[in-house]
Amino acid sequence: AGVARNLDAVVDYTTTTRKLLGDIAGASRAAVNLKDGKYSIDQDIRRTQVVQHFSPRNSHSFSGAKSFTKLPHGLRVHFVNPEPKQGTPSYQRDEMIVYADGYNADGSDSKVEATEFAELSLWGVADAEQAYRDARYHMKSAQLRPEMFSIVADVENIVCNRGDLVRISHDVIGVGYGAA
Repeated sequence: AGVARNLDAVVDYTTTTRKLLGDIAGASRAAVNLKDGKYSIDQDIRRTQVVQHFSPRNSHSFSGAKSFTKLPHGLRVHFVNPEPKQGTPSYQRDEMIVYADGYNADGSDSKVEATEFAELSLWGVADAEQAYRDARYHMKSAQLRPEMFSIVADVENIVCNRGDLVRISHDVIGVGYGAA
């Protein structure tokens, strides 16, 4: 929130406009969406205004799932580093390790030694600080967003778009009791 983000990429290959827009949006914590037949961007930012309220009166087939995946202790983050290292030219592929909370390389400082890693390649990122922030964002997203909910609604009952904040009242999950 409020952090300046730069995109630093060279597109010297054949691709589609849709794919390139998706890559650019992905590098900016966003997603490409079609809204009213026009391309738009949905940023992953906090929303405060509720756009629509779903209840058993305008939806059905509520379901929920929770992912219990084992999270890695750290990420091996690949990005393009504009700073030359030990005689190598600038803008070369570089790697940094970003540790999850409670882990480090050797288990010192009352932390646990990290042994399980995942790979993360960041397209369009040419700044070590931004690579670190993006890696932390992806780790926290995996940790704090393990649940997925879905409902079915008729098209005439849908006002919201992807990325909008919606409210759900449903007796299955025990929220919003007292609907009439």
